Amino acid sequence: MLENSKNQIADYLFRNQNIVAELKCLTEDHTDAMNTKVAELLRAWVRKHKKRPTEDFLSISTTPKEIQIPWLNFLRGLLENFVKKANRQIRETKKQHNLPTAKGLLLVFNEGNPLHNRPEDFHKLMESVIRKKDPEKQRRFESIHGWVYFSFETVKTQKENMNFWYAAQVQTDPNDNEELMAQFQNDLQQAWYAYLHKTTGKIIRQHKR
Repeated sequence: MLENSKNQIADYLFRNQNIVAELKCLTEDHTDAMNTKVAELLRAWVRKHKKRPTEDFLSISTTPKEIQIPWLNFLRGLLENFVKKANRQIRETKKQHNLPTAKGLLLVFNEGNPLHNRPEDFHKLMESVIRKKDPEKQRRFESIHGWVYFSFETVKTQKENMNFWYAAQVQTDPNDNEELMAQFQNDLQQAWYAYLHKTTGKIIRQHKR
């Protein structure tokens, strides 16, 4: 763990694996804010089209584009704030420790935001944010090469009511070896489960998604 009194560098440095990791926690429930936003979009749609919305409007994937796009942009905006900060902290850590080739890993622990209780949907949102490009067509968050989205007890999946661990990698160059990041994420997962078993006594059973 790194000293981070000014909150300018990342939380963890794994020198042997050449990986810098930053941990962010989702603690605030944005459900009400999202519902307010979606309600505004629905009212605007009804005023424009003079008809009632159907059940398809309840899902981002099936609602009309004029609602879907601002809905997704609202959710992306909530995520982009901490992704931007994590990217900066990882970049600064690499600079301070002279690790130009180190890979950046963003750890997102959902401690208290049930709005994001569908890991697959969260993955799509995160991917759209992390792969975002600037006007010069370069990745805005170039220091992040992978992320893990996980929970324990306080937030569980909507369908299965289970804790989750969802890992993803970002290939920034055709020559990138994503397997190295994937293997580290898997090792970290097993260490996390071993820690939970040791501290809580619970046996963690894994189920493939």
